[in-house]
Amino acid sequence: QGDLSLDDYRSHFAQDIKNIHFWPITHLADHYYQRFRNSKRTSKGLPEQLPILGHVVHTVADTTVPFHAVGLSGCGHSEYERMVDGLVESKQRPYDGLKVKTNLKTIPYLSNQTSLTDLLKSNASTAAEYCQCDSTSCSCGIVNDERAARQLYNLAVASTVTIIRKCFSHQAS
Repeated sequence: QGDLSLDDYRSHFAQDIKNIHFWPITHLADHYYQRFRNSKRTSKGLPEQLPILGHVVHTVADTTVPFHAVGLSGCGHSEYERMVDGLVESKQRPYDGLKVKTNLKTIPYLSNQTSLTDLLKSNASTAAEYCQCDSTSCSCGIVNDERAARQLYNLAVASTVTIIRKCFSHQAS
């Protein structure tokens, strides 16, 4: 960028990664979230826009993937997702109900009072801690780290529970 020094660029890049805002995905998730919240009810009492809640839940889960949080499509991204899929399909599944319950009780941003955008940003910030990036390289040691993958998987589940509770507590009022 013309008058921007390499050091300035690297500093700006590092700051953007550490404080990622995820604007396109947060706006998209919020759009579907608001459509769900403003949905009329069917004759059976269900929200007409119930299927679009899937878009919101998918976004919530994606923000707990380190590679998504730092905007990487390489550097082990596919390998990480295959490892997580393998865990899900194995007998030692990553889901841990106690861990999810603990997350719901101890992670302050997992509450109905937290906005969807703040929850997504907080998840992304947590996931981004597993990658070390600067303007020239990125390293995500989580590629083969099953313990960390399980931790983030259960954060995704707890975050999903939070959003569903938030959606339906609004629908009930």
